[in-house]
Amino acid sequence: MGYNLNMDTNCGIVKNFFTKEEEQKLKALVEANRLLAPGTSRYAPMTIESMSRVQVEFEAPEDIVEKLKSLALEYVDDPDLELTHYQYLDYYGKYGNGSSPNLPPHLDVENYYTKVSIDYQMSSNIDWAVVVEGQEFFLKDNEVLVFEAADRIHWRSPIILKENDRCEVIVFHFSNKYDHRPYAEQQMGQEERKSIIEKHNNMPRMIEYRKQFFEQLDKLKRETNGARENNA
Repeated sequence: MGYNLNMDTNCGIVKNFFTKEEEQKLKALVEANRLLAPGTSRYAPMTIESMSRVQVEFEAPEDIVEKLKSLALEYVDDPDLELTHYQYLDYYGKYGNGSSPNLPPHLDVENYYTKVSIDYQMSSNIDWAVVVEGQEFFLKDNEVLVFEAADRIHWRSPIILKENDRCEVIVFHFSNKYDHRPYAEQQMGQEERKSIIEKHNNMPRMIEYRKQFFEQLDKLKRETNGARENNA
């Protein structure tokens, strides 16, 4: 799918980023917390059926944090940079009960102070582009995409997942620790969040990106529904 690229992006893909041992360590941490009963702790899995997604929190090992930080520092010169938020996201057709992820163009709101974001593809059996300011990036397993999620409009290309389609990722956000501190002490209220989203959605390039996104999504839905009717 093509998009109009309206501004330069500071992005990069790094191949084979983690060692096999590091990959296994991250997988083990996620799978251990996946077994927790929902709602019992912040680490317990949360299912969002409308997004066909399960998300899991975990504690990242210090050696992995330092490796990620070294990469982040290649993109921003900030001695006070630290890992402020990260999360495992499992998009799987079976979770959605017919729903598919809808991740249209946006800027991060809760993580508005983020300077560098790193998307790590743990495992996937589909090609599903991450789009940053109109530029598509297709990750392979054990590749990471580095970009600025708070400053660069980004999204996932429109998709309708089949039952066995699956994409597992971990997103890591790095911020200046002093920028992050006020948010950590008092989280954003709903009115402030709503105001920021409204401001973002009125940006001219956001309007154009979202227009293209939803046109493509509607076309994809029509094609999928037509194929189902032909096979009925």
